[in-house]
Amino acid sequence: MPLFGSNFAQGFIKGVAESVDESLKNDMDRTFKRADRAADYHIRRKAADQERYDAEMRDVENLLKSFAAFTGGNLDKAAQLYKAGGGNVEGAKVFLSTLDGARQKLGAEFDVTKAVTFAETQAGELGMADYLGNLVRRPKDFVAASLPDTTTGGVGLYRAFQPGESIRKDITEQVQQAIPTTARDFTEAEIGTATIDYGKLPTAAEYALEMEAKDVGLKAARAALNKTLLENKQMGSIEGSDVYRSFGEMVKTGVNAAGMSATVDINGIVSFDPPDSEAKAKGVSGAYSRALKAVTEEAVRTNSLNMPGMQNTLKTIANSANIHSPAGVATPGNMDVGGLYFYGGTPQEPESTILWLNPAYEDTPQEGVNYIVIGKPRRT
Repeated sequence: MPLFGSNFAQGFIKGVAESVDESLKNDMDRTFKRADRAADYHIRRKAADQERYDAEMRDVENLLKSFAAFTGGNLDKAAQLYKAGGGNVEGAKVFLSTLDGARQKLGAEFDVTKAVTFAETQAGELGMADYLGNLVRRPKDFVAASLPDTTTGGVGLYRAFQPGESIRKDITEQVQQAIPTTARDFTEAEIGTATIDYGKLPTAAEYALEMEAKDVGLKAARAALNKTLLENKQMGSIEGSDVYRSFGEMVKTGVNAAGMSATVDINGIVSFDPPDSEAKAKGVSGAYSRALKAVTEEAVRTNSLNMPGMQNTLKTIANSANIHSPAGVATPGNMDVGGLYFYGGTPQEPESTILWLNPAYEDTPQEGVNYIVIGKPRRT
């Protein structure tokens, strides 16, 4: 008698089917709850970014109006002064205070053009909304494709149904309905950066001290990075683009502090003219080393080093920093977290350059735990 024709077999198969059906329902429920948590997280994150954007738009508009008082109402030159102050609200406020102080000290003799060289405008005829659109970073669009498979791939038995695409679509719709994407209703343009001869400002010393005391841009970018890393950890992986932008903002702050103009694009790439003095070259080197140290320390502080994507991201920015900031010789017990060092081989012929992560080890430092190899030694 065939096994599958028996009453026992039919009852067994029915029982298994009911069990599988119940398990599948539970797995589907767990999958959808996880997707809802992901949607809620991205809604809160986008709402916070929108609030940041709205506040920054108001602040930058007020600053442009204040800078325009020094340029005869010329908004393009006002925007250049804003960028000369660091291209961020905190730094621009300090720079505005410096100009105000210079005007108060010099009175009728104050002439901004004696200390400021404006770039030739390439922006054309723009209004306030256009300058704000170019100077203030818009809220980042939510990209469902960036969601990890652990979020959208399905749980248990439901994973076999490959629900990822439909779940990504559902999360995208929830986020978009809750926080619609900000309209890009402005004319994009290349805005120049004014060059400042601080030696011709009677308040130059006060400006330098205030920038150093506040360490404005570095602190702001570092705080933003800390928040981003903690949020990324909740989602199970590190989004490198956020780290690159924070690193770029930190570098730009340091380059500005060295008396040089710099810009950073949406990918975190910093652009500036070659330094024309040894002091400025040292300033650039210091900008990169401080930024790398800050990013590495935040990765350690937030326990993000072992998150997917974090070490590759650190390797990328470390190689960028190494172009401007040379590595030192690795000395056990005397290496800073976030520092670049020659490692292995001999002092004359080291094997590699490493980024130092963690000073705690027993016998021998471990790659991926105490350091990351970023490449072959770079000779200066």
